[in-house]
Amino acid sequence: ATPEAVDFLIRHLDEYLAPQALYQSRSEKALPALVAHLEKVRMKKDGDGAINIAATPIAIVRLKSKAPALELLALAENPAEEEHVRRDAMSALDDYDVQPLHPRLVALFKRDRDCSVRCGCIHLLTDSSLTGVTEALVDAVVHPKRLGKSYEEDCVQSRLLGALNTRLKTSFRTVAALRDHLRTQVTRER
Repeated sequence: ATPEAVDFLIRHLDEYLAPQALYQSRSEKALPALVAHLEKVRMKKDGDGAINIAATPIAIVRLKSKAPALELLALAENPAEEEHVRRDAMSALDDYDVQPLHPRLVALFKRDRDCSVRCGCIHLLTDSSLTGVTEALVDAVVHPKRLGKSYEEDCVQSRLLGALNTRLKTSFRTVAALRDHLRTQVTRER
């Protein structure tokens, strides 16, 4: 990015996607500007300009850390963290090799109640070769837990359908059909 473009982004960090664009610039001005912006936004009482409150800490981690995937996963694992920060951290993990983090992602998927985090885990684990991934996903389909609003849980179920169709080399069109198939398989094995 040109110096003018970087300066423009710094002046407009309250605008949608500006923190991400500033991160992408890789400018030496980016990290100090993002840190200052985050402090300013967190001090505001009315939430005005807080549109990028989630994107800003993610951009800071990505610029500051030598191992951003570990720190991003730590943000996503923290239930005390703001929900949008957790969701954006999961999304940012898509840009990194998370194979070494698969055991933590499976554990997070099993215990977390946030549907966005669970969807992120499913996405990142779809092609995993880690033992236990398929079983964790199957268990979530066979024994569904209503964790959030119905449309959020529907998103989780849709992600599970896609991931398990990929992993099991099936082509079920609905979660109900997949669930029936899986329950039939379990009954046959007994």
